Amino acid sequence: MNTKRLSSLVSLSLQLYLLSRDERVRADVVKLIATLKQKARKVVESMDADKQEAVYETFHRLSEITAALEQRMKEAVGDLYDKLHIANTTDVNNMSEELSELTRDLATLEERLSKLEQEKNNGSI
Repeated sequence: MNTKRLSSLVSLSLQLYLLSRDERVRADVVKLIATLKQKARKVVESMDADKQEAVYETFHRLSEITAALEQRMKEAVGDLYDKLHIANTTDVNNMSEELSELTRDLATLEERLSKLEQEKNNGSI
């Protein structure tokens, strides 16, 4: 895979991620989905029982496929980020927590060292 294509994929991935975080767009999509569901229910209710059952089974299967696809997409993006060694926010947060712990440990050790130096100075006088 050439560099230009790889950078395009990463750019697209980032754009999709940012778009998914946009609450306004998300709210509009939710409203559109609700409207489409209502229209689909009206159409299905006008059908006979056998056709309704088939439609409901199809909708159920589509929701399962969608969930599986979303999971695969998450895994693929995660694998891509792992291959490119791109730190995501979880990694950055984990490293920040580790840095905070190390800073606290260092402060504790400096305090202990200071006490030991004071004891040494008081004992040798």
